[in-house]
Amino acid sequence: VAQLTVGHLNPITGLMAAILIGLGIEYGVHLVMRYREERTRMTAEAALEDTLLGTFNGALTSAVTNAAAFAVLIFADFPAFKHFGFLAAVGVLATVTSTYVMGPSILVVFERLSESLGRRSAAVTAPSTAAAVTAPATGKGRVPSFVLLGFVGAMVTFALWSLTVVRYVGFDTNLRNLKG
Repeated sequence: VAQLTVGHLNPITGLMAAILIGLGIEYGVHLVMRYREERTRMTAEAALEDTLLGTFNGALTSAVTNAAAFAVLIFADFPAFKHFGFLAAVGVLATVTSTYVMGPSILVVFERLSESLGRRSAAVTAPSTAAAVTAPATGKGRVPSFVLLGFVGAMVTFALWSLTVVRYVGFDTNLRNLKG
């Protein structure tokens, strides 16, 4: 995004990685902690569904709030702050998006890996008989696999593209070039 919109990074926008890691890590932490909590009393699928439904609105609200706070800098007279505000706002939204697009898949992969290694957790492995009989198998609200694969493919493509253009993103270390 920096390459496409600003063309370079400067000492102010260069700090963004640390800030985005600090702000963005919370989304993944909340997702994993909630999943582990739900997994102690539910099947993997039900725990994942409850986790996503229970944390997404709060995470999105947090991300939009943080992005809005950064976006205010877009109105600054100082170009470096404008760039920082825009890139940080986009970065926060990209962080929460990638957490909720890729996070569930990562949780499932690690769960399956753990099972294949023979590790047993305190997690529920099957629904109770009563729940299995009374719960309708509607599949309502389930996102089609091709949509999920499309999201994953788009994220992987974007990450690979980012790796190819990162060498072209300049970094101007001369603070005298920061003009107000």
